[in-house]
Amino acid sequence: MTAEATGQSAPGDESADEVTRLRQELAAAHARIASLEEELEVAREGRSAFAAAVSHELLTPLNHIIGYSGILLLGMSGELSGEQRSHLETVNSAGKHLARLIEDVIDFTRLEAGALEMRVTDVDADAAIRAACELMERSAREKGLCLRSAPSPATVWVRTDRERLRQVLIRLISNAVRFSDAGEIVVAATVRGDRVRFSVSDTGSGVSEPELERAFDAFTQIDVGGLAKPSGLGLGLAMARGMVERLGGRMWARSVVGEGSAFLFELPAASEDDGDGRGFLGV
Repeated sequence: MTAEATGQSAPGDESADEVTRLRQELAAAHARIASLEEELEVAREGRSAFAAAVSHELLTPLNHIIGYSGILLLGMSGELSGEQRSHLETVNSAGKHLARLIEDVIDFTRLEAGALEMRVTDVDADAAIRAACELMERSAREKGLCLRSAPSPATVWVRTDRERLRQVLIRLISNAVRFSDAGEIVVAATVRGDRVRFSVSDTGSGVSEPELERAFDAFTQIDVGGLAKPSGLGLGLAMARGMVERLGGRMWARSVVGEGSAFLFELPAASEDDGDGRGFLGV
């Protein structure tokens, strides 16, 4: 007797129905995922726009405070007493610190939204390192640290955005200065095949593995034994990695508690066909 005669479905029909049902569920799941992705993107753009708008509103009066206090410190409105000068220097310094924090938020929201401008060209890696070290030398010296660059045996050209590379190096050096109380910080660049590897190494207290995994999280201050958490929003390393990734590279870190840390990143090396034809010389 056949399945039709008994009113029952054949095993093959049941399998076909199950496959059809699963396909429909899968299609519905894909549609829901696509919908959630759109909602997430709208929320991300809205959050970025809100943060940028609020940051700009805060930055405007801060710039006025910084400007006016700077004018007063120059004595353009009359002689200042020692106490007045001290108070104004505090106001000016605090204003600049807050302005830097707000600018970090603005840059971070632009980075998240993919709106941070990048101008890629051929850049002399050692020259970029020297420039960053010169800017950070005073901060390192004030903590008794030796900040030095390790020049390459030959010129190393990297294909990147000159200003963004400088910002990344400064953020990494600043991080090393913050978490080091003695020793030295060494910044170097070497060619690794078709990539240029940058490294910022310190002889600080080092970071445990669990904390190192959190180091690149936005708005996170990692715990370094024996050292107070530095002031700031915890965006430095997150922004540095984000910029490097936007430029086609990658960033990672190594650390040994009690010995120090090394933050490394790689960017595309310039080829002979890039820009004005300058290539790089291997090391």
